[in-house]
This record gives sequence, structure tokens and C-alpha cells, in this order.
Amino acid sequence: MGSGPNGWGFGMLRFVQALSIAAAIAAAVVLYVVSYSTRAMKGDVETAERRIEELTREISVLRAERAYLGRPERLEIEARKLGMRPLEGRQIENVGTRETVRR
Repeated sequence: MGSGPNGWGFGMLRFVQALSIAAAIAAAVVLYVVSYSTRAMKGDVETAERRIEELTREISVLRAERAYLGRPERLEIEARKLGMRPLEGRQIENVGTRETVRR
């Protein structure tokens, strides 16, 4: 009947061989899917990193603009253009000392 030394027949060896080939094919498919997913994720990460770099540069520019625009000497010039003047001592009053006006 074609038994081997350990009692396995030719049919059993063929089955084990077919099972091994199927397992190798399944492993290859899983490896391909994982590799494809990894490449897609890598592309997404690279895109996100580029966007982060762009936004970081934009933030730096905005901070520099804010620092420039918030300079007191520049603000004073712009306030005078609008007709504004610095506060005088008589314009400052403690709210607690003011009397209520009744009508």
C-alpha cells in the first residue's frame, strides 16, 4: 500500500505537501497586503509631515507679523492717524468714587 517508515501513505504526504503550499501562498498574500498597507500609511505620514512643516513656517511668519504690528511706536503712529491721544491724568477715575447720576 506504499506506507512509509512511519506509517504515512503516499496520499498523506501529498496532503501535507498541498497544505504546505497553501500555507506558503496564504503567507505571501498576507505579506503583500501588509506591505501595500504599510506603503500607503508611509505616504500618508509623509504628506502629514509636509503639511506640518508648511504650517510651522506659516506660524513663524504670523508671529513675526504680530511682533511687527504690535510694536508700541507703530501703534502710536496709527493711533494718532485715527485722532487718538494718550490718556491724561484727569481722564482716569476710580469707579468706586464716582456718584451715580439719577434722572
